Amino acid sequence: MGLEAATKALLDAGITYDSVEAAFVGYVSGASTTGQATLYQLGLTGISITNVNNTCSTGSTALVHATAPVRAGDAHCALALGFERMAPGALGTNPAFPDRSSPKGPAPRSRGARLARL
Repeated sequence: MGLEAATKALLDAGITYDSVEAAFVGYVSGASTTGQATLYQLGLTGISITNVNNTCSTGSTALVHATAPVRAGDAHCALALGFERMAPGALGTNPAFPDRSSPKGPAPRSRGARLARL
């Protein structure tokens, strides 16, 4: 899925992977090096590949980070890539991810609130 997304993005931009100088790959459910595993399929060019995981804001976070080296003049071309496949019902009452608390549940107490009472 990630390789397909990357290939389509490059085709849409009319460039080759060799033109990319930095990449920011967004996903939530995957191993810590999913970005590298995905883009290495396009070639080992020596670029920096940063994995981004920011739940519902992952795609926009990857895009913001990809603009930084371009704006700073450190790169002419950076890739922001995002992909995810979620199980049905991930936000329902019987979550597909039993190791995580429900996003519909009560908000966790902040660390700041605990510190204020000390």
